[in-house]
Amino acid sequence: MKKFAIVFGKQKTSLQKRAVEELSAMIAEYTHEYPLSFAYENGKDLSDYKCIYIGTKASNPYIRAHSKDILSKEEEYVIRVANNVAVI
Repeated sequence: MKKFAIVFGKQKTSLQKRAVEELSAMIAEYTHEYPLSFAYENGKDLSDYKCIYIGTKASNPYIRAHSKDILSKEEEYVIRVANNVAVI
């Protein structure tokens, strides 16, 4: 079974760091193990993980690169899960 990984962009504020911590705790509650957590790196092979990308277009390059597929409005909140990838 693939492990979960939280992939964040730039964590500039304590709120962004806290979001990763809270999400990690929620996942651990259901899976009984903490997910890996690391900053997005372009080209990094993440095929061994069920990835959860967290952030904004400004803070996470993955979300920025896929924003046309994920976001339909200029400013909005989205939770999308498809093909073992989640975007928050």
